This record gives sequence, C-alpha cells and structure tokens, in this order.
Amino acid sequence: MGPSYFSTTKYALLMFVDIVDSSVHSSILGIENFARKVLAFQSLFCDLGERYFCDKPCFTERIESFCLVDARGDEGLVFLVDDGQSGADLVHRAVAFAL
Repeated sequence: MGPSYFSTTKYALLMFVDIVDSSVHSSILGIENFARKVLAFQSLFCDLGERYFCDKPCFTERIESFCLVDARGDEGLVFLVDDGQSGADLVHRAVAFAL
C-alpha cells in the first residue's frame, strides 16, 4: 500500500482565464497589435498569478503542495494544490483574483 499521504483528500484549484472575443479584437487591432496585446496579457497574468497564488515557500519544497501559473495564446491557467486551504478558500481566492 504506500505512504498514508496518498490516501488523504487534497483540494485543488484549476482556473482557466480567456480574453473574451479575442477574434473580434484581432480583426479590429490587426495581427501585430493584437499579438502585442496577447504577449502583454501573458506577462501580466503570469506575474500577478505567481505573486497572488504561489505565495508560500512550501510550493517549491514539498510535493503535497503545488502551484503553476501559465499563459498560452489568449488564455491563462492557474493550477494550485495546497493542503493548508479548504476548497472554499481556493474558490474565494480564484474569484478575488478574477475580479
């Protein structure tokens, strides 16, 4: 059977963020201007997401907790597992970050 930590419940947050109507923005702004906006979005999303969600040293020291913030194209992703937070706490953090 393996270590007992494999059988405990862990709460996780998986958050997808998308630029709404990106095809409309690209047709109005043009490809180059839209590409600059998307790159700025990616940089801002990753910077703010890492500051907001990856705020504990244990995220780099333990396997039981994990935080990933990434952006590709016009989408952002947050994946967070933290045994120190309840499921409700994770949802509240996601909502606050989105606002």
